[in-house]
Amino acid sequence: MFASFTVLARYNAWANRRMHKTCARMTIRGLMEDRSAFWSSIYLTLEHIYAADRLYRDRLEKQPISLEWPIEQLFDGIDELSKAQFDLDNWYIEFNKTLTQEQLQADWPFESLDDDPVFINETLGTCLSNLYQHQVHHRGQVHNMLSQAGVYPPPMDYVLFAIEDRGDEIPHDIRSRWRE
Repeated sequence: MFASFTVLARYNAWANRRMHKTCARMTIRGLMEDRSAFWSSIYLTLEHIYAADRLYRDRLEKQPISLEWPIEQLFDGIDELSKAQFDLDNWYIEFNKTLTQEQLQADWPFESLDDDPVFINETLGTCLSNLYQHQVHHRGQVHNMLSQAGVYPPPMDYVLFAIEDRGDEIPHDIRSRWRE
């Protein structure tokens, strides 16, 4: 069985909270250190996740793009960034609850924000799948950079989310394998 988009939005919110909680324990210097990643640092990668989510929201609401591209540093620190990400995560959870199968299968055309824009016309379902995969991809990069920084990255396995999402406790023998 495939997860619904509402469940994927809840998973992303859960994983983002775990990731941001871990990152909040680091200094801004540690978060901003260049780690030779695509967005260079942990912090800028987290901001990139937020910016892409914000871009999709603008498009979904049929609003003008609210961020200048390419993005620069958007927030003054991890606390402000985390609050904005969590608010956006909650918006996606509520938005996905309203979607019908017909809407998900409808065309959802847009132009990329590159210097040489590309016209894309896929279904809304395909584009939302891309958005959620985008978050997973970049959280994986942050996970790796945390390891490089000597910070134990939080487990973000979908099965752990599923256990907690249904209100159950993660079994002790599984929980004892990681540090929080």
